Amino acid sequence: MTTPFFSIIIPVYNKEQYIQKCIDSIIAQTFEDFEVIVVNDGSTDSSKKILESITDSRFRVITIPNRGVSNARNIGLQKAIGEYILFIDADDYINNDYCYIINKEIKQSNTDLLIFGLTKIFDDKTQRKIIPNKCGIIDNDDFKDSFLTEFERLEGIYGYICNKAVKRSFVSNHNITFDCSIKLAEDLNFWASIFEQRPSIAFSQYAGYNYIQNTTGSSIFYDYDPWPI
Repeated sequence: MTTPFFSIIIPVYNKEQYIQKCIDSIIAQTFEDFEVIVVNDGSTDSSKKILESITDSRFRVITIPNRGVSNARNIGLQKAIGEYILFIDADDYINNDYCYIINKEIKQSNTDLLIFGLTKIFDDKTQRKIIPNKCGIIDNDDFKDSFLTEFERLEGIYGYICNKAVKRSFVSNHNITFDCSIKLAEDLNFWASIFEQRPSIAFSQYAGYNYIQNTTGSSIFYDYDPWPI
């Protein structure tokens, strides 16, 4: 089996309203060297039926009992064989050039981790782009200092699961997984575990990931600040 450049991991739990658009946006990519690992986390709606109708051979669908999003993502990490990992949520979608641009940026920087932007899509169809205030390769000391900026506290761009590409070998070599005991900010905890290992890092101001707000089945927002923890 040839090694794809990207392994795209998608956890799914009761996303029948959104998953087809997510799938279609991936199939429509202009850059085609990827695999998609979809982990159906015990959905009770028609998500499983939709997933089973996928005919694209790059997709692998794994159905498991419902144990939460962190466990589903860990299974995706175990099964992934690509050079870089991308995470996509089942209620979101990506622009057609998403994989092409991310691949291009990685090839230019040759880093362990690429952090890029995203576009929030609201109920009234308005959009707001969240763009990193850095661009290109950054050293680890400057990166650490940037955690304390007002921009990061307001936008939280380091914590999003969906705006990063990470080298799979870096994750596996450091045995980094999602902590299934954490119910809030589990994605921030995952990335913090990666940051702690001092990967080489580059930033891109591309924002081709469409992050849909307030969808059915999404996590409820709590007035909770994970940064002190």
